[in-house]
Amino acid sequence: MKAGISETLFEVATRLAAGENSSVAVGNFLAFLAPDHIAEAIAQEPEFLAQSIPSGDVMDAYLGAVAETLAQRAGTPQDVSSGDCIFPAKAVG
Repeated sequence: MKAGISETLFEVATRLAAGENSSVAVGNFLAFLAPDHIAEAIAQEPEFLAQSIPSGDVMDAYLGAVAETLAQRAGTPQDVSSGDCIFPAKAVG
């Protein structure tokens, strides 16, 4: 993790759980995300924030939407219908 910049959504969620401003954490992640690293950036599902921070349930939904949008751009298959998983399935093959 670079100082102030997360390379994965897992790192973004970790920063949010530690109290970092959501606009800064998510904004820096998206601003510095290289298009050829999208699959790696969304590969690891973070812990849910609903019980960790105020409005954590909103951030869970927001990070899930960010992951889903990035997965579509990267052409990564998605599986958002099973269980509580809000992140795309890992690419097979």
